Amino acid sequence: MGLDEAIKSIPVLGRKLDRAVQLIELQSEKIAALERLVGGEKRLSTKEVAEYLGIDPKTVRKRVQYAGLPEHRPADGGRPWFLKAEVDQWLEEQSAEHRMAQQYNARV
Repeated sequence: MGLDEAIKSIPVLGRKLDRAVQLIELQSEKIAALERLVGGEKRLSTKEVAEYLGIDPKTVRKRVQYAGLPEHRPADGGRPWFLKAEVDQWLEEQSAEHRMAQQYNARV
């Protein structure tokens, strides 16, 4: 391959390299998601979430349905489960929304 041919192939190689980087990033995201689901993060049952939040299990199900509490359901129809980190994040979001509503009401 001559110098001219090598120079002409640079854009093609750049595009291929960009695509390879995109695929690697996508795979990394998938691996991180699987690690969260399978490994490191603690899974909680509906009862455990209820105890953690100090509410009734029926209220947990209502919070899933109406307030966006993140829940995971197995494909085989088994019992739902929760990731503690997601429950904590949801709690923070709810607290932030509550504070904003209080500030708004204080101004009105």
